Amino acid sequence: EPAAHGGQDAQGRGQDQQEQAEIVLRCGGQTRATGLRYLGAFMGDYAQTSLGCRLGAGTSLGPCAQAFASESYVPEYVPSFCTAEHGRISSPSNCEKALSLLRRMFENAGRDFSPARRALWQALFQREENVRRQACHEAELRQLRRA
Repeated sequence: EPAAHGGQDAQGRGQDQQEQAEIVLRCGGQTRATGLRYLGAFMGDYAQTSLGCRLGAGTSLGPCAQAFASESYVPEYVPSFCTAEHGRISSPSNCEKALSLLRRMFENAGRDFSPARRALWQALFQREENVRRQACHEAELRQLRRA
């Protein structure tokens, strides 16, 4: 989404650059050109955003990711089970913590968190561990560059 009043988007581009720039997606550790100038955001299953959360064009939230409102845009890629707040990305300390949150979400929706579903989500958590670690590291580097 183009930033209003000359602001910047999640990639740090001003309004003039946004109107001409191609949207690039980052997913699963890979970057892909879309060929598009306008694009919404992608949200995985059970991803959540708070009110007033600013998602830039092509932002991708993985399954069970959370994004909270702040003065800046959400990072362009928030991996599964991670939380984005104030430009930082954090990852749950362990799988059990992440699965207990997910179990509560299922229960609040009146759905069964069966052993098979638990095993599926646990496998996703484990498979994405390196991606989460890399995204947290990159977000920290961006924060240090801005400081």
